[in-house]
Amino acid sequence: ATVGVIGASGPERLTIPELLKAFDDVLAVSLHIPRAPPGSALRIDRVGQRAALAFPIVSAAMFVTVQEGEEERVAQDARFFVHGASESLLEAKRTSEVVIGQSLDNLTYQRAAAALRREIRDNPCKCERHAQEYREDLACTFLYKSFLQFSAKLPEEFSALLKDFVSPANRPVSTGEQVYQTSPAEAPVSEFITRADGRIHATGEAFYPSDADFHSAAAAVVLSTAANAKLVHVDASEARKMPGVIGFVDATCIPGINSPCAADPSEDSGEKLFYGVGDHVPCIGVMVGVVVAATHLQARRAAAAVSQQYEQVGLPVTSMDQAVALGQLQAVDAGIPAIEFGQPLSPQATEIQGTFRTGGQRHFCAETHAVVVTPVDSQRINIVASDENSAWTAACVAKVLRMTENQVTCTVPRGGGGFGAKTLRQTLTAAAAAVAARTLQRSVRLHLDRDQDQAMVAGREPMHFHYKVSADSAGKVGGLDLSVDMDPGWFLGDAVRELSSAMASSDNCYKFQHFVARRNVATTHTPHATTMRAPGKMQAILASDVIMEHVARATGMPLDQVQERNMYALGDTTPIGDQLGREGFNWTVPKLWKQIKDSAKFEERKAEVKRFNASNKWMKRGIAMSAAKFGVDLSGYAVGAMVAARDDGSVQVSFGGADLGTGVDVKVTQFVAKVLSINAARVAVVPSCTATTPSAAATHLQPAESACAAASIACRKLAARLQPFRTDKPWEQAVKAASKAGVNLTADGRFEHPKGLNHHTYATYGTAVSEVLVDTLTGQVRVERVDLLMDLGLQINAAVDIGQIQGGFVMALGYMLSEELKVDDAGKQLNSSSVHYHVPTAYDIPIEFNVSLLEGTPSPAGISGSKSSSEAPLCLVNSVYLAVKEAIYAGRMEAGRGGGWFMLDVPLTPERLRQAVGAEPEAMVVP
Repeated sequence: ATVGVIGASGPERLTIPELLKAFDDVLAVSLHIPRAPPGSALRIDRVGQRAALAFPIVSAAMFVTVQEGEEERVAQDARFFVHGASESLLEAKRTSEVVIGQSLDNLTYQRAAAALRREIRDNPCKCERHAQEYREDLACTFLYKSFLQFSAKLPEEFSALLKDFVSPANRPVSTGEQVYQTSPAEAPVSEFITRADGRIHATGEAFYPSDADFHSAAAAVVLSTAANAKLVHVDASEARKMPGVIGFVDATCIPGINSPCAADPSEDSGEKLFYGVGDHVPCIGVMVGVVVAATHLQARRAAAAVSQQYEQVGLPVTSMDQAVALGQLQAVDAGIPAIEFGQPLSPQATEIQGTFRTGGQRHFCAETHAVVVTPVDSQRINIVASDENSAWTAACVAKVLRMTENQVTCTVPRGGGGFGAKTLRQTLTAAAAAVAARTLQRSVRLHLDRDQDQAMVAGREPMHFHYKVSADSAGKVGGLDLSVDMDPGWFLGDAVRELSSAMASSDNCYKFQHFVARRNVATTHTPHATTMRAPGKMQAILASDVIMEHVARATGMPLDQVQERNMYALGDTTPIGDQLGREGFNWTVPKLWKQIKDSAKFEERKAEVKRFNASNKWMKRGIAMSAAKFGVDLSGYAVGAMVAARDDGSVQVSFGGADLGTGVDVKVTQFVAKVLSINAARVAVVPSCTATTPSAAATHLQPAESACAAASIACRKLAARLQPFRTDKPWEQAVKAASKAGVNLTADGRFEHPKGLNHHTYATYGTAVSEVLVDTLTGQVRVERVDLLMDLGLQINAAVDIGQIQGGFVMALGYMLSEELKVDDAGKQLNSSSVHYHVPTAYDIPIEFNVSLLEGTPSPAGISGSKSSSEAPLCLVNSVYLAVKEAIYAGRMEAGRGGGWFMLDVPLTPERLRQAVGAEPEAMVVP
């Protein structure tokens, strides 16, 4: 094919490779595609980090013209192009020459593959995001698939391998069923009620903090560009000269404490809000200052023009393995102490050990951190923020500005996702904007771009689980010795809670006679990690099933039998001190396990998976089950609410939290409607504000049912005041009569769950069956079917809770399959943008996705019989991990590596899975 172009020298025709080299200097005006000769065929392949909306790691195309023979096909012409394996587009001419004139058989393929590897190595790709070995393997795999497609007589067992099974054009549209039960006696609580603001969310009309006050000046952060270095010079003079720039604000402008966590000295780990000249800069991504300009684009351009100079203190430590090798692993004393439960056991038939590594995960909220700060008559500060912990934000900003907390008001209209990102780390942007607003005495708007958000806020911590476990010959475990190591970034800080949570949750649903757990930390010169949905618990619960899978392989027992055999029974006590059955701490996992095993037809499908794997080359399926025990502690978190009845009968509610997508607003509305016996349409939840509901707990720490309980308390007070007027009047008339009589129609409520004998108040339980399809030569995964069954007690809102289950599970799929955190030797994240950081898309959702809620099991310890729904579903992704590993075992057998146990760390990226299969070139045979 050739392209007609107009360039500096006039019209001409270019080949495609020539066009790519001259791309920016010519205008394409025509395309000529010659008619292919008879016997021609074309195959195109690509692999990306996820199914769609991702640049290919490697892509390739092969064109051949063949001459048919009685027993073979001979290539008269061949052309093979590869992109992504070399530094530039590779026209593999030497590879093509090997093929031309030869039969398309295994001998020709092996020679062509060897030639292709040599051509790639002549000009290898320098991008660090993927290993060069994997890029070469993909290129040779695509060549192999082309040979298979052009083969004269291809056996049926290869047909599945040649299908594009992950791209949007070739995967089915996802479907699924939702099964739940409502309680008419509790209506509207428990019913399937969609969010009242759902329509405006869908149309884009919903108001977020990032939409607030576009007339404000725009701020852009100036982030550090070196790690483990001394900042010796900052020069903003060029930035100040740029169009629209109003000013540059740095540490010298802070009137109070230069710390983003100034409100609580116990949270202070030496972190500064702004780093100045002479400071040791721990990592890339801390703030040096902010530039304020007329528009966001002007501010961002000026921020990039601020000059920084550093003196390197030492080489940055950028991974936990590096830190451990340098002797920087330290035991952690804060939080929950080390656990030792039960008595040591005598040696058992099976003694195994291993180290399981989990990667980090970056926050990727729909709305990055956004805040507008407005000074009011030089005495007060108003903040509008995307925030999960507004009381903490207001308190910290007050300390930074040397103001009292009653001078700072923080309002959260709604937020575009939080998941823990906006529980503590939102004070960085809020305080930075507040210093700028106070300094310049004008309203300042700060909305982070995606790469800035990830650099500053980070997310889930990488963890390593070192385990020693004993079991008898039937797979019944005895003792577990576990060490949990974590990389929290450059300081421990709030990550100690995640580390404690991981240690306390690492038993999951499994009973050990002797259980020992300890935790360590290895800090690195990377951004500080912070709370992320199911913090610590998701990794630890995953590790528990990794251990069970190891036991199953070591004993030769089916994995599901080992899991079931080791589950707790009612009356057992967990290592952290939860007695199953005490104080309403119910135990429904055995019931959930049996029910989903039957409803998902696990045994039948497992047999079908085995048949599929036996009859298909390299394309393999896997199916597995998992269960999760997710402890929830409601004690210690106080929630306030205020309910006001208006003269027209409408009701306003505010509470100490914010709806960042969890549906807490609609749940509170349901409870208010129920307690006051009114239609839910009369109830409106107003934006959370520290001026009306101070000292509220962080939204991520208090489940929605706590806010519902606080609102119910307020409503019962209000209902009691209105009772004398409701004997013979409808609601509207009763409210008007009470108002005329001078009755106070505003009531407040405060809820705090008492601490019981158990460590947790209750646990949310779930089980899952997942089936996957894996191309073991490329590492691509498609999740074929997922069945989830959860015990949410009596759910508050079936629509919201099922949505939380679905969303949480898909979020965990991203952590499991595509979200890979990579940092270079200088400490810079290699994939910090939406282009290179791959959260799940609609094309990564399971093709069949079924969600059911266990019926008839209200929680004795929960509020109105309910349980928290937002975090536990993430821990059911274990079933996907185990299913993928089963498929990889089948691929390793195909590759001649046997069926012995091997460690498989996460994330399960295509690269890691291809490496786990380890198919050598000679194993890829053209029949």
